[in-house]
Amino acid sequence: MITETKDVFVYGTLKQGHANNGLIKDSELIEQEAYVKDMSLINSRAYPFAIDKKNSFVLGELYRVTKDRIKLLDLLENYPTMYNRKKVEIYEVRTGYRIGTAWIYFIDDKNSIGRMLRQYALTNYWPNKGNKGEKLFV
Repeated sequence: MITETKDVFVYGTLKQGHANNGLIKDSELIEQEAYVKDMSLINSRAYPFAIDKKNSFVLGELYRVTKDRIKLLDLLENYPTMYNRKKVEIYEVRTGYRIGTAWIYFIDDKNSIGRMLRQYALTNYWPNKGNKGEKLFV
C-alpha cells in the first residue's frame, strides 16, 4: 500500500528538539538545514510565526509527512483560522541549491487573527519602528 505524502517546511516549535516535534518525529527528515526566501520569522512571546517579507529568509527543516500528519499539523496551527499555508521553494543552507517545494504554515492578512498578529508584529517589533528586533526576530 502506497501512503500519500507531502513535503512540509517547519520552523520554531516543530523543529528537532523543540516542543511540538513529536507530531512529526517519525516522518522522514529530508533536510535539517534548509531555508525559504522572502519570508521572516517572528518569535512572539506565545509562539513563532512566519510572514511574507522581501529580502529576508526563514531557517528550518524539511520533512516528508503523511496526509494524517498534515491533518495533525493543521490542528496544531489552527489552519485556516489562524495560520494559512502555501507552497514555497526550499533551499539547502550549505549550498544554496534549490531542494524543491513544500508547504509552509504562515500568518497573512486573509483572516482576522492573521491580520491582528501581523499588524501587532509590524507595529511593535519591526526593526524600523525603533525596536531593533531583538525581542522577536530569530
